[in-house]
Amino acid sequence: MHVNVNGAPNFVSPDNGIPYLPYDIFLSKIPLGSNPPKDNNMIWDITLVAYTRRTVTWARDRLNALAGTVEQFKRVWPNSKYPAGLWEHQLPGCLLWNNHGGSQCRERPALNLAPSWSWASTNGEVSTNYLDDVNEGIIFNRDTIECNVVLAHPGNPYGSVEGGSLVLDIILHSALWDPKLGALSNVADIPTGHLGAKWIPSEEDKIGEMIPDTLETKSWKTCEVQLALMKNTGYSLQGLVLVPATRSDPGNTSVEQKSIPAYRRIGYFSARTHDKPEVKAWLSFTPQRVEII
Repeated sequence: MHVNVNGAPNFVSPDNGIPYLPYDIFLSKIPLGSNPPKDNNMIWDITLVAYTRRTVTWARDRLNALAGTVEQFKRVWPNSKYPAGLWEHQLPGCLLWNNHGGSQCRERPALNLAPSWSWASTNGEVSTNYLDDVNEGIIFNRDTIECNVVLAHPGNPYGSVEGGSLVLDIILHSALWDPKLGALSNVADIPTGHLGAKWIPSEEDKIGEMIPDTLETKSWKTCEVQLALMKNTGYSLQGLVLVPATRSDPGNTSVEQKSIPAYRRIGYFSARTHDKPEVKAWLSFTPQRVEII
């Protein structure tokens, strides 16, 4: 245990230890030709997890409160941009954050215009599982990614945002999601006329699981979602769960004018491939260009 400046105790898992920052980000000048320590990605991961365990008074300050720490990391990664809480050099792997589910799944914060693909659009602790290589197993071309954000205050590039978009070429696959069970099933498996009704998939029907980002989907009935394939672990496919964007979504005002399909993120999924050959076959599908807001 260590104690915060306000006297409040802060319990830290002994497995992770107390989060610390790379020593070289505090040097007055980073030596030319020096290579950042290999564990900087891991240190950022631990820092982000520790930070998101806390709450802020105003949801719009979720990025602002971390800006000072981000500024120090910028000294280690001077050529990497920081769109809405994600480091550009870690894209697309850093999009695979999730919130552990359960008590960590909370209401989507009001007055928060961070894009749905950013952890800053949620409340509660996030998990990143970056391990050694944030982009190990990624299954699409990183060069196809276009990322843009609108800063709330141009003078603070690490602070709050008023929207953002992510354009990428990616494989999409339709699936059914049961919010109460968290189970994903193939669209073709649901009986005719049962979409949106009470329907419980069998174990054989299930192809994977979804962890929702917020509690906004808790009251939903069984519905169709889009699975955006991002990572192949060798025994499962992982990625983002998307639904079509609407004009009422935060930070979005021009859905009808978009030339490519626009979606928003509602969760993270894992679909097993070791015993589901039909899931593994998704890898042969043709990628399509989409926008995520």
